[in-house]
Amino acid sequence: GSWSRVATGTTGDLWWIATTAGGPTFVAGKSASVLRYDGTSFTRMQTPGLAAHTIFGLWAKSASDVWAVGSISGRNGFVWHYDGASWRDVPVPVSVPAANSVNDSAGFFKVWGDSAGNPWVVGAQGAVLHYNGTAFESVPSGTNQTLFTVHSGGDLVVAVGGSGTGVILERQGDSTFVDRTPAAAGLIQGVAVGAAGLAWASGAGGIMYQRESEQWTRASSAPVP
Repeated sequence: GSWSRVATGTTGDLWWIATTAGGPTFVAGKSASVLRYDGTSFTRMQTPGLAAHTIFGLWAKSASDVWAVGSISGRNGFVWHYDGASWRDVPVPVSVPAANSVNDSAGFFKVWGDSAGNPWVVGAQGAVLHYNGTAFESVPSGTNQTLFTVHSGGDLVVAVGGSGTGVILERQGDSTFVDRTPAAAGLIQGVAVGAAGLAWASGAGGIMYQRESEQWTRASSAPVP
């Protein structure tokens, strides 16, 4: 019925949230912070990170299977996994695109699991990773633009992002990623995939796109105040 402010016990920026059926809820952000909410209070969890680690994305398959992704000082992406007892650092492929001339690797921004519960990870320089049940593999995205968000439903995976212009990439099953970006699309930062291949994407200027029949079209909406 309404929103109320809840004290977290931290003042650092919080970037993302992941819920599990029946609880708990996990929230994460700046300075390697992961907070666990049990329905009453927040507890800061011990993580492998330091102050320079920022967690931008979380995804929870269950209370004992949680994934976190982020970057160290805006580059050098990392992936952590929580197994119900502790957080640990998960190796990422050496083929992750470089972020700069000194070969720092690209940062990661979001993570989401597929229908089998294996996470997809996206980030800067078009970086895409997929967990095969044992280890992460680099997956060609066909772009070097920043990918901000990834989401999936059924066998459809959609990654969105951009810089000056937007990008929407799709992967169906085991196929390669295909660029489905509508003409003249601006920066796209959010996406949600629903049932039967329906999906929505949101971006700069209050623009929304809707996916139907494998096509993305701009959704009509009232002007943003």
